[in-house]
Amino acid sequence: MSHKYAVGFFAFAAMICQSLLLSPTLLLAQRGSEGTITITVRDQSGSIVPEAHLELRDLATNDARVAETQAGGIYTFVNLALGRYKLTVTKGGFETQIYDEVLVQAAQTTDLAVTLKVGALNETVEVNGGTAPLIETTTNAIGTTVDLKEIEDLPLSDRSLTPLANIVPGYTGTWDGLPSIAQGNNIDGVIGSTSRMKFGGNAGPQVEPRLENIEEMTVQTEQLNLDQGYGQSNMQINFVTRRGTNAFHGRVYEDFQNAALNANSWYNDAVTALDPAKPLKKNPLILNEFGGSVGGPIIKDKLFFFGTFAMGKRPGSITATNYVLPRRRKTESSPTAAENR
Repeated sequence: MSHKYAVGFFAFAAMICQSLLLSPTLLLAQRGSEGTITITVRDQSGSIVPEAHLELRDLATNDARVAETQAGGIYTFVNLALGRYKLTVTKGGFETQIYDEVLVQAAQTTDLAVTLKVGALNETVEVNGGTAPLIETTTNAIGTTVDLKEIEDLPLSDRSLTPLANIVPGYTGTWDGLPSIAQGNNIDGVIGSTSRMKFGGNAGPQVEPRLENIEEMTVQTEQLNLDQGYGQSNMQINFVTRRGTNAFHGRVYEDFQNAALNANSWYNDAVTALDPAKPLKKNPLILNEFGGSVGGPIIKDKLFFFGTFAMGKRPGSITATNYVLPRRRKTESSPTAAENR
């Protein structure tokens, strides 16, 4: 193992140890960018059902919340980590209703209408499949969620997620015609940019959200609630980091780019065709970027960790200036700065 790789390995190991020690703090910090579930319970006649018992269980961590519907037959679970949940609804004189997969997304409200059928409590009706509605009825915020599958499948430049905000409906160089001063962003509910002057735009956070760190991003383009725009913006990009679960999970990657894998540029080929005796070689490119992530349980059902490590462009790599700009031929009268290097 070379010295540089050894330093990277030990830095990654130190990061994991730090994650283990600081897990409770990190878990609390993750509650900044959450989702909401609003549940309305009625019987078959359409009448509201108050005091129906609700149990909402996180399928990733087995964490459970319990509540009862209020006088209007409605209850709202707030501050929910994104993911998939199991909802169980019970009430004396009615069959038990189970929704095995309720989807919670960042900065979104999942509206769920439950209809209880008359029957014995030990009789169960199980609803399979996702239950998130196509249209939200509880909030008037307009936005788009970029989910984990899209994040994994779409090609990303330098593994950064911020450019994915440009694929949402309404983007035409800006978002729904909003000025750059209306832009905002956050990571896990913490404002992601330290810039006070927003005239150049504020959609990208100061800390770059990367593929290994982020599980979901939401782009809200209009009519934000005050707790989402922080009273400072009318367009908000929400990034939510991955989290530890009851199952160990992780990944390693290396972004390898090299001139040996590339064709020559059109410019170099054109100049070479004019003077085959002095061909222009491919522009130099050497880039190695690597990292990884790992997460899992410390105490099953109670305490979890997740951490990532990324090594940026390694020292000695060819810079963008060197491999983007075409090399010029030497002339005795006017040598260029690139040739002097």
